[in-house]
Amino acid sequence: MTPEVEAELERLADKVHATLRLAGFNPQFRDFSIDQDLAGAVVEIEVESGNEGVFVYWQTSVPLTQAVVKAVRARDSADRACEINGDITEGMLDALLAILTSAGFEVEEAGGYRDLQVQVTGVRGETLDTLITS
Repeated sequence: MTPEVEAELERLADKVHATLRLAGFNPQFRDFSIDQDLAGAVVEIEVESGNEGVFVYWQTSVPLTQAVVKAVRARDSADRACEINGDITEGMLDALLAILTSAGFEVEEAGGYRDLQVQVTGVRGETLDTLITS
């Protein structure tokens, strides 16, 4: 990835982050260089060639995530925590898609290993963060 493309992804991620803050979220940037206990809206920049982009997803709380991991390790797919976690994640995916679309971003559901995540592919006109700060 060229430095120019990486810089453009960082600018887009910053706009997404600012917009989610204006919408009332407390979004966090995913930083793989440190151990983070993330919860809520997460903005991530993927720089791996062929998969690059800006992604947004909902991360449930650490205790709920730990309960899901415990159930998965026990191969208990009927566990209530797994069901609730899935419902929350799907609901927030729909909400993030609607909010970011309304706020002027081009978005789509990501696929593959990024299932249940939003990929932000660009902007279309003026975005919420520029409307509020203009």
